Amino acid sequence: MSEDDITILDDVILRRVRSRKKKKFVNITSRLYYYQGNFYWAVSPLPEELGRVRGAIRRWKKENIQRVDTDRAHPDYKTVVQQLDEQFAEVDARG
Repeated sequence: MSEDDITILDDVILRRVRSRKKKKFVNITSRLYYYQGNFYWAVSPLPEELGRVRGAIRRWKKENIQRVDTDRAHPDYKTVVQQLDEQFAEVDARG
């Protein structure tokens, strides 16, 4: 599996905040990236950003299908849900 994460979009808008000093809106942004077979981005981008995020994933996946297939076929591959389940199991075990 690939060891480095790959940034697909680095300007996913999470929210717009009004700047008091400049009297205009400032965007708070996050990034969309690929790492070991999964795509990660902030949980709550603006609704109008979701289409752009999904389109970027679709295009990147189409251009890099060999990498995605190889990463997902690896025996150590885990979906995001499986990763979260493991993290929560560790927290529960600690009490």
